Amino acid sequence: MKSISLGLFFQVLTIATFAQDVRTEKKTLSRNLDEVYQVYTTDKKVKVGPYKVVDEDKHILAVGIYKDGRKDSLWTYYNIWAEPVQQFDFTNDRLIYDGYDSATIVHSHYQLDGKLGDSDEVQPPYKIGGVNYGFYLLYDAREIPQDVKSGSDGASLNYVFNISEKGELTGWKVIYKGKMFNDIIQEKSIKGLPADAYEFTPATVNGHAVNSRLIFSVSLDVNHVETGSTNNIVTQHGNN
Repeated sequence: MKSISLGLFFQVLTIATFAQDVRTEKKTLSRNLDEVYQVYTTDKKVKVGPYKVVDEDKHILAVGIYKDGRKDSLWTYYNIWAEPVQQFDFTNDRLIYDGYDSATIVHSHYQLDGKLGDSDEVQPPYKIGGVNYGFYLLYDAREIPQDVKSGSDGASLNYVFNISEKGELTGWKVIYKGKMFNDIIQEKSIKGLPADAYEFTPATVNGHAVNSRLIFSVSLDVNHVETGSTNNIVTQHGNN
């Protein structure tokens, strides 16, 4: 797939919006991400037209369109090298493309409820936006326990998402694993998360949706734990 000119794409979307009725807003989406969008001048709660998400280094991670407060049409999600890693059609609620992200060390795997047969056809659950985007919607270095910081050599941070057969987030937790401490489990509330953090597609077995768990894992190194900078994660090589 060819790389897309993000600047040109966003400029075209802006021109297509009714300029006389909207204004541009920029707000914090999460600890690591900002959102840039447009709202009606008469109603600041209704997003309309072009939308993008940028990280702390101004990399564009998501580009799409809002129509009367709802995501519309095809959205494209990028890694920090401006390579598309996922596309989702919100008009038809369909995943179009999910590719390899060569610019992240966020690894993912999944678990399904029930036993599988050798001939079963499985479609894994997906985080809409990709694993890297999904991770940074929630990551906050300030939440890393002191025991993990003290014994971070060989430690890992794991997000575990419970996904229903409808693709809904029903629960999530953080598990820290390491050689120098016993597993630390933090049960998390699903209330008050960034809106994009709730967006998943369900796993299916033989075409039937099933409950599943999607796990994001990141190795914690001393430099990352001490500084809390996202640069120490996303500039390393990894896969999903």
